[in-house]
Amino acid sequence: MKRDMKLVKEILGLIEHTGTLDGLTHSELMEEVLATHGVLDSGGEAEEALVEDVTYQLGILESGGLLLRTEIDPIGDRPDETYYQLTWAGHDYLDESRSKPSLDYKGML
Repeated sequence: MKRDMKLVKEILGLIEHTGTLDGLTHSELMEEVLATHGVLDSGGEAEEALVEDVTYQLGILESGGLLLRTEIDPIGDRPDETYYQLTWAGHDYLDESRSKPSLDYKGML
């Protein structure tokens, strides 16, 4: 599987615009991306392929230090969930990509 810079930027942007300190949940992130791409609840191959691609991109973003993944145990009404937050490097990447959109970012990830 390959790194998809357009999807990477979309994922980081969604996480950046989260209104909570915990970050964006895995469920919320997947729902947003699938809806944006028009395959939410389609149950088809396109939805499955996009879920796999997003999962891969999240893994390399985490290993590249651009996002932080936190597993939260259930407490009270709060379900067991995975949350994603941007790291300092993730914010820097988004800032840089906005200021120089034509730049090749191979060295940044």
